[in-house]
Amino acid sequence: MNYTNNMNLPTAFYKAVARDYQYKPHRYSVTSLEKGALEQYLLRTYDGTLTQDVSDMLWLVFGTAVHKVLEDNAEDGTAEQKIEYPFTIEDGNDKFDVTISGVFDVYEKKGVIEDYKTVSVYKCLNDSWDDYKEQLTGYAYLMRKTKGEEIHRGRIIAFIKDWSKADMRRTYNYPLNQVYVVEFDITDEMMDAWFEKMKRKILVLERAFKDSVAPEPCTAEERWERPKTYAVKKKKEDLKAMKLFKTLEEAEEYSKDGAYQGNVIEIRPAVSPKCEDY
Repeated sequence: MNYTNNMNLPTAFYKAVARDYQYKPHRYSVTSLEKGALEQYLLRTYDGTLTQDVSDMLWLVFGTAVHKVLEDNAEDGTAEQKIEYPFTIEDGNDKFDVTISGVFDVYEKKGVIEDYKTVSVYKCLNDSWDDYKEQLTGYAYLMRKTKGEEIHRGRIIAFIKDWSKADMRRTYNYPLNQVYVVEFDITDEMMDAWFEKMKRKILVLERAFKDSVAPEPCTAEERWERPKTYAVKKKKEDLKAMKLFKTLEEAEEYSKDGAYQGNVIEIRPAVSPKCEDY
């Protein structure tokens, strides 16, 4: 990745976000495996030609700062555990020697693994923690395979960047504090399912690199796709819809008579925010 500094930001800011990390063949991190196979293939193939401006990476400063402060004040031996798990995938006549690596933040209590996250309040309101739960499940699997540690509880300690006391007072289901904790059980079945899923994704990538052929396009979930909706509005120029529907028939039924007769139905096409905005 090449970095620009179009706003001429201070050197300290540039150094805080510009990373000299290089992808290594046959090595995959737990977090990178959350990405779609095609996204990973393109990142690894074109890493040296990609450019990003550091002004677009403020989110990284928040996350790095939180991790640094907490790591500096952790008890010895409990913070930032690094693990690597090498193994072989056999597929027909092919064998691929690969490694999955991971770094998680806290292991203070036996059997419980914790990770710090900086998030937006949107994630809390939508209770969308599946990606982070999957990461911790992966770390638990690696700890079991490399250190013999049995971990069956995960804790996500989320620091909300855009928390507002005023919004907390007037918004239903709004987080009551700036720190939000999510706890969940990690079963042996979850860990085994995670590993099988990652093996399939790694196999797709290893074959893609071996044959120099890009994998299939990312799934709707990997693209963070929001499906097509039908918005019922009072007037065409209104920005806000009164109600959203999954089908045109439902929107027409809602608008055909009574108080909502004559409303405007706006078709909002499916969008993939990850592809369009990130």
